[in-house]
Amino acid sequence: GINYETKPIHLNDVQPVMEDTQYWKRGDVFISIRNLSMVLLYRPSTNKILWKGFGDFFYQHDVDIIDDKHISIFNNNYKRFKSSKGVDGFNEIILYNFEAEKYTTKLRNSLAFEEVKTYTGGCHKVLKNGDLFVQENDYGRLIYFNSQGNKVWSFINRDENNSKLYKVGWCRIIDDNKEIENIKKFIVPK
Repeated sequence: GINYETKPIHLNDVQPVMEDTQYWKRGDVFISIRNLSMVLLYRPSTNKILWKGFGDFFYQHDVDIIDDKHISIFNNNYKRFKSSKGVDGFNEIILYNFEAEKYTTKLRNSLAFEEVKTYTGGCHKVLKNGDLFVQENDYGRLIYFNSQGNKVWSFINRDENNSKLYKVGWCRIIDDNKEIENIKKFIVPK
């Protein structure tokens, strides 16, 4: 039979732009399109695609803005062939520098050593100090690496008997003091 994709786009993530920089403007959005292995910078106000990123990632998921010229992309590194499919090695965090127009990776050896290899989903955050938080959906694992690539902690979402594993999805780590104070207003009784 014919092998075809039933969802040609499969939108995985939309990251809104909240501040103007030389490379994007408030109101723009980064869009992760899994089945095309592509990330777009789109300007809704003009209905224009400003940038297309592809080629260094496969079936990627989460896209984040790191600073005024860098984004990061959770590369599932999932590949489909006629006779097989799966994660090719391990997941990666891909960085793109708009000024240099260049892709690099973040803590690649650490993710390989920990065998991070979710085939669906996957989230991450590069913190201001260079640390990295990674969510491995399919294996229910969260990992926090320091900026040198050392694992600081990990959590596996298992039942109390440690026998059943549960997926995780769209987990977040909050490192902004203003956000932490706002959250406390909702969870701490007055």
